Parts: sequence; structure tokens; C-alpha cells
Amino acid sequence: MLHSAFLGQPPATQDDFYIIKGMYRTAYAFNKDPSKGYLFVPKKPTDYGYNDKQASIIVGMAMAIVIMLSTTTLRLVLRYFKSGVRWGADDWVMAILYPTLQIAMIVLGGGGKHAWDVTYAEYYTFNKLAIVCKIIFFTTVGIIKISICLFLRRISEATSKYPRIANDIFLFLLISYTLLALFWSCFQCSPAPAMWDKIYSGKLAQPAKCWSTLVVANTLSVIHVVMDFILLLTPIVVLWKVQLNKKTKIRLFIVFSMGSLSCVASVFRELAQKNISRDITYGYTSLLAWTVVDLTLAVVVASLPVISALIPKAWGDITHSSRLRKTTLRQATLNGTQGKSVIGRARRNTIDSEEDGILREDRFELSYARNSKQTQPREASQTSLYEISHPGMTI
Repeated sequence: MLHSAFLGQPPATQDDFYIIKGMYRTAYAFNKDPSKGYLFVPKKPTDYGYNDKQASIIVGMAMAIVIMLSTTTLRLVLRYFKSGVRWGADDWVMAILYPTLQIAMIVLGGGGKHAWDVTYAEYYTFNKLAIVCKIIFFTTVGIIKISICLFLRRISEATSKYPRIANDIFLFLLISYTLLALFWSCFQCSPAPAMWDKIYSGKLAQPAKCWSTLVVANTLSVIHVVMDFILLLTPIVVLWKVQLNKKTKIRLFIVFSMGSLSCVASVFRELAQKNISRDITYGYTSLLAWTVVDLTLAVVVASLPVISALIPKAWGDITHSSRLRKTTLRQATLNGTQGKSVIGRARRNTIDSEEDGILREDRFELSYARNSKQTQPREASQTSLYEISHPGMTI
């Protein structure tokens, strides 16, 4: 029984022949003879000793899966068990499929090995899974950005209409980008299967008409990087407009500044994509590393607003008590005992709540600060208690 030949060698099977023909068609080398093998790969060095990156890649993918799974599970558990924390549309984000398929590319597709150690049959699997991973990546990062944007939309409800309008416009652009990435990745070629199935492509009577893989990947990646930076700046602008005390603002800025790490990873991913060598199955690992870092950080950042509810309640009590003492003295000076009753009732409603940590405290501060600035003390008392008892201001 014939086995598939290695890349660079003449085909050993009929499938090898069609795979080579399909590879040449992807490279726009329509006049190359497939019977001589695929020659656009580096030759094996004469003093070569076998080596690969497969073990290290599998370890890295396993670590990414653990981080993504634990972070997302913790977020979902908090949403389920924590009273008052809403179950949002962002809770179905899950990105572990990407590193899982990357492990399959290693085991079944020869990923992590030098091209001259990979057979045509392995490369056929490698290429097919790589296209699926590309679709998953751009779709997943789009959904994660939408997840973060949905959270920011809840924050912007406490601000003027302009941040809300800007957020809704950006949300529309994110959805459009996700659909574009999904459509363009799936239908890059006509007929579509020619993109991911090299045997199918090689058997076609006429070469498929395809967009350049480099053009598609670079376009989607550049849009991804730009949106990353916009998404990093959005919460900073929103929080700058919202009336919060300095300590709470700093705490929220720290949470959202984690997004800068994802931006850095997306930039390095774009640079790595431009520098992939012809030893594709071995040299793609730098792109893979930054892609997984980008994806993992995106999942963590999307989960931080909920996980931040685990911040010790003592922090909130300390800063809250200090603020209450100052506010009570000021209100008492202006309105006598009325100021104490307002603060006392607000404090009881806040501290007695099961929703401790960043979410409830910030909700109270947003509603109280906005309404107390616009009304007299007696009206502020009524409005603040009303907003505390209704979930419309949830962050």
C-alpha cells in the first residue's frame, strides 16, 4: 500500500497529485507540473537532525484552554449564584475550540514539524483545519468584542445620550465586522470548497477564482487591531464622563486597562503574520503563539467586569465609609438631620444588598451622583432610593 510522500517530493498517490495541483493553484502557479512534486518548500539541510515544536505547542494550547475555561466558568458561576448580577447576552462566549483544533493540527496535520517532514496527506489536514481555525478566530474575537461592548452599553446608560449613541454605532460596526469575517473566510473562493479542500481544488477542470489569502488575512487583521484600540479607549472615555469617586474610578480603570495587553498581542500577531517563512508548518508557530495570547487575553478581559465582583468587600466598605462620613457632615450642615436620614437610608440599602463588590457599589454611586446633582436634598432622597430599588442602572 502506498503512503503519502513528503512535501517537496514527487506524489506517491493519486491524492498526492491532486493535493499538489491544488497547492499550486492556491499559489497562482498554474503552469507547474504536479508530477514533479510541490517545489515551493525549503529543501532539507544536509546536516539536518530531526526536531519539532509539537510538544511545546500542545502544552501551550492546553494552558490556554485551562485559562479560558476557568475564567469563563468562574464568570458563569458568579452570574448564576450571585444575587443581582444579571445574566447577559455576553455569557455564551467560549473560545476553547480554537486551541483544541490547533492540537488536532499538531497530531493529525504535522503542525510544528519542518515542511520536509510533513506528508501531503498531513498537509491536506493541516490546511483544512487552519482554514477552520481562521474562521473561528475572527468570529470569536468579534463576539468577544461584542460581549465587552454590551457591558459598556450598560455603563453608558448612566451617561448622556452621546456616549450611548457612539457605543451603539460601534456595536453595529462590530457586528458588521464579525459577519464580514465569517462570510469572507467561508467564501474566499468560488466554488467555496476549493479554499479548504486541496484535493477538490486539484480535481476542478478550471482553477477556482479566489481572493488572495494574504489580502483577506491582512484586511481582517488590521480591522481587528483598530477595533481593539477603539475598544480600549471607549471605557476610558465613558468612565471619564461618569460621576464616580476617584478610588472607584481608579479601580475600574485598572480592570479595563487589561485590554491594552490584548491590543499589544493583536499588533504582534499582525507582525508575525507578515513574516511567515516558506517552512509553513514549522514557521507558523510564532503567529499561532500571538493568536492564542490575543484570544486568551480577550476572553479574560471580557470576563473581568463580572469577576471583579470578587474584590473583597472590605475595600468597598472602607472607601464607602469614608465617603459617607464626608457626605453626612456636608448634608447635616446644610439640612440638619435630613442629610443624615438620606445617607443613612442609602447606606442601609447599599450595605444590606447581597450584591457586594464593584457592581452594586458603582451602580449606587452612578444613580446617586447623577440625581443628587440635579435635585434638591428631599428629591434626592426619594430618587436615590427609587433607583436603588430598581435594576435599571445595573452596570
